[in-house]
Amino acid sequence: MKVFYPFYYKNFKCIADKCKSSCCVGWEIAVDDDTLKKYSLIEDDLCSHIDLETSIIRLCDNGRCPFLLDNGLCKIISSFGDEYISRICREHPRFYHRVMDRVECGIGMSCEDAARVILSSENYASFFACEISDAEWADESDFDAITHRENIYRVLMQRELSLDGRFEKIKNEYSLPDFIHTSDEWNEILSGLEYLDDEPSSNTKDIRMPETNRLIPAIHRICAPFAALTDEKAWLAAEWTMPRKREYSVVFDTPDRQFNSGGHLLAFWFPAVGEARPESE
Repeated sequence: MKVFYPFYYKNFKCIADKCKSSCCVGWEIAVDDDTLKKYSLIEDDLCSHIDLETSIIRLCDNGRCPFLLDNGLCKIISSFGDEYISRICREHPRFYHRVMDRVECGIGMSCEDAARVILSSENYASFFACEISDAEWADESDFDAITHRENIYRVLMQRELSLDGRFEKIKNEYSLPDFIHTSDEWNEILSGLEYLDDEPSSNTKDIRMPETNRLIPAIHRICAPFAALTDEKAWLAAEWTMPRKREYSVVFDTPDRQFNSGGHLLAFWFPAVGEARPESE
């Protein structure tokens, strides 16, 4: 199966110590099995910094990866070479997904230089085939993502319209809800969603810092007012209108670790987070 890349992809590379927002700080870093085997054969005790039950690197108290040197470079790369870093470190911010009968690779805008490359590109709508992948990919969806993407790009390139006008046109064509209308709300949608697959909910799943542990988040931290639980035969979901004032807060915990009910907790709590209630208390 061919893997397609956007044309701007070839302009991306990790800027390492020049990065102002390092992906080696604050993010959960997993180590794949093949890399763990390599570490176990090295005299330098790299595995002492890894939780071997979860294969997750133990971050320092300040949230930094223990292998991140003071000069902003990676100790593992500096000492052993690129082939010794874990798969996630080698691939980030690249991502892959199946689109119809092909696989596409992209770069995520959580990376400083990826964002620069994407936003400065004049040819973001074109792709090129680079390689054949023999990896196993999920079955293709019937959803024609390529056609819809081309339509969205067509609207975005209608520069006779203002940027807000182009966004409004896309919103109307795809019947997007009116409550998602500001730039900040658009920017936070993807970064704030959490998908769980038979695992406990956790505000610190991806970013492990004390301030991210929010069982009852403040209103401005909720980017999508929706929560759902599913099993093989049933589902339960709640959608709500975001209050403009501090009227109430939402709590979601699966499994329920607050009351130990043996079930799941999805509730609206009064009073809201504010002067009368700190987050997660």
